[in-house]
Amino acid sequence: MKYLDVLFALVLHCIGSPVTQQDTVQQVPPSQSLRNWYIEATLAHAIDITAERFRSTSDFTCFRQYHYNVAFIRGYNPSGSGTVEPYAVNNTVTADYVGLGVEVYMAPQPNTVKSGAQQR
Repeated sequence: MKYLDVLFALVLHCIGSPVTQQDTVQQVPPSQSLRNWYIEATLAHAIDITAERFRSTSDFTCFRQYHYNVAFIRGYNPSGSGTVEPYAVNNTVTADYVGLGVEVYMAPQPNTVKSGAQQR
C-alpha cells in the first residue's frame, strides 16, 4: 500500500507544473505610497449633536458652510433613568434639509429598571 502512495505521489509530481507568477512587484518608496493613500482617501468632517435643544436651519447651514458633512444626533439620553431626546426628530429633519448626512445614535442606560424595548 505504501508503494502505491509513493508511486502516486511521484506521478503527480512529474505531471504537475509549478505555478509561477509572471507579474513583478514595483517597489514604491514609502513616502510615495503614503502620498498615494492620502490622495485616494476621502476626508469628511462630522459634528456630534445632543438634542437637548433645537438647532435651527441656520445652525446646520453654518455647519455645512464650514465643510461638515455628517451630523451625529443623539436620540436617547442615558442620564438618570434615560429619556428620549426631545429635539432629536426636529434636528434630524433640519440637518437632512440642509444637505448633511444624518446618523442618529442611541446611548442606552444599562442601570435602569426600563427594559431595552422601553428605551427606544
